[in-house]
Amino acid sequence: MATLRAIERRHEERVRAVFRAHDVDSSQKLNRHELRAALLDLGVKVGEAELKRLLRRVDDDGSGDLDCAEFGKLFALGRLQAVFREVDESGNGLIDEVELREALRKVGGVNAKELMRRVDIDRSGKIDFEEFVDAFEFVPRATLHAARQSFDDAIPHIHGLEAWQTVVTGGLAGVASRTVVAPLERVKLAAQVSTDPAKFSSWRELRRVARVEGSRGLFAGNVLNCARVFPTAAITCTLYNQLVGVAPINRDEIDAAEPAWRMACASVAALVANVLTYPGDVLRARLTVLQGTSSTPARIVATSLANPRGLFRGLAPTLLSVVPFVAIQNATVDFCKHAADVYDVEVTPALLVAAGTTAGLAAQSVVHPLDVVRRRAQVRGTAEMSWWTALRTLPLSSLYAGIGTTYVKAVPMCATFAFVAGTLASHFKRTNDERPPREAES
Repeated sequence: MATLRAIERRHEERVRAVFRAHDVDSSQKLNRHELRAALLDLGVKVGEAELKRLLRRVDDDGSGDLDCAEFGKLFALGRLQAVFREVDESGNGLIDEVELREALRKVGGVNAKELMRRVDIDRSGKIDFEEFVDAFEFVPRATLHAARQSFDDAIPHIHGLEAWQTVVTGGLAGVASRTVVAPLERVKLAAQVSTDPAKFSSWRELRRVARVEGSRGLFAGNVLNCARVFPTAAITCTLYNQLVGVAPINRDEIDAAEPAWRMACASVAALVANVLTYPGDVLRARLTVLQGTSSTPARIVATSLANPRGLFRGLAPTLLSVVPFVAIQNATVDFCKHAADVYDVEVTPALLVAAGTTAGLAAQSVVHPLDVVRRRAQVRGTAEMSWWTALRTLPLSSLYAGIGTTYVKAVPMCATFAFVAGTLASHFKRTNDERPPREAES
C-alpha cells in the first residue's frame, strides 16, 4: 500500500485535474454552473438546496464561486479518513467484511459483499485506505451515509427502485395485463375444463358468453383475479429484486452463470408469491367457470371456505407450471436489460416486449399441460385422479386444450405488463434520481 503522503499527493493532483477540466472560462474559479457540471461528471447528483448547502460550507469569501482550494475542501481527505476509522472498528488499518456489514447496517442500502467485491481491488479480503480513497475520494463533505449513497448510486441496479415502488410497479402491471386479456382468460378456463375439448370452439364460446351474459360476462371473475394478481405480482417483483441484489451476479459484465442465477431468483420469488395467494386463484377459477350454474357466488365461496384444504387443490401442478413460466419470462427480460446495459445498447419498449413475449410463448408451450391439470383440480374441487396420473393418462388434445387462446392472450398480456411496468419504473427511477439526499451532513 502507498504511504499516506503519496495518497494525499495523488488525491490533490486528481482534484486539481477535475478543477482545471471544468474551469471552462479559465477564470480560476468554478461558478455554480461549472460546479454542478463537475459534480455530475464525478457521479454526484445534487439538487439546488444541496448545492447551496455545499457552497455555504466551503465558499469562504461568499462570492458564490469556488477557487481550487475551496473546491478541494469539498473532498478533504481528512473527512474520508474519519469515515474509514469509523468503519475500521478494530483500528488495524484494514476493513473486513464483518466491519463493513456492521457499518452498513447503520445506514442501509448497499450489500456488503457487493461493496467489498468492488472496492477490494487486490482481492485480499480486506479494504485498505488506498482502496477506500480510490472508491470514495470524490464524495463531497464525506460522511458514512454520503459514502454509502454514492456507492449505492454507482451500482447498476435492476430497476433502481425502493421496495414499496417495486410493490406498486409489479402489482399495477400485473393487474393491467390481466384485465386486458380477461375475456380470453374466461374462454381459456372454459376450454381447459371442457368435457369434450375436441369440439370446443374458443370463438363460439366467446360469442356465447357475450350474448348470454353481456360484456360484463366477459370480465367475470376479473375483480377477484386482480385482487389475487396484485399481491402475487407485487411479491414476485419485490422478492425477485431483493434476491438478485444479494446473488453473486457480476454487474459489470456477462458471465455464464448469470442466467441460472436470475432464473433461480425468479423461481423462488414466484414460488413464495403463488403459495401465499393460491386460495384466491382457486376461488376466482370457481367463480368464473361456475357462474350461471345453480350455484350462486355466495354459495360457491361458502362451500369453498368450508373445505380449506380444497383451496390448495392443484397446488403442485400450479407451482410446476407457474414457477418455470415466471422464471423464464422475468429472467429473460431482466437478462436482456442487463446485457443491453453492459454492451451500451438502447433498451427500447419494443425490445423488452419482444423479449418478454418470446420467452412467455416458449415457457407456455412447456407448462400448458400442467396448467390444464391444475384448472381441472381447482374447479371440480375433488380429485378424480392425482395430478400426476392425469398428466400421464389424459389425451394430448385435453392437455393442450386452450393453447391457441393462451398464445393469443400471451402477446397483449406481456406487452401490457412490459409497458406499464416500464413506465412506472422509469417514473420512480427519475423521481429517485432527482430526490435530494435524505440525511443532512453533519
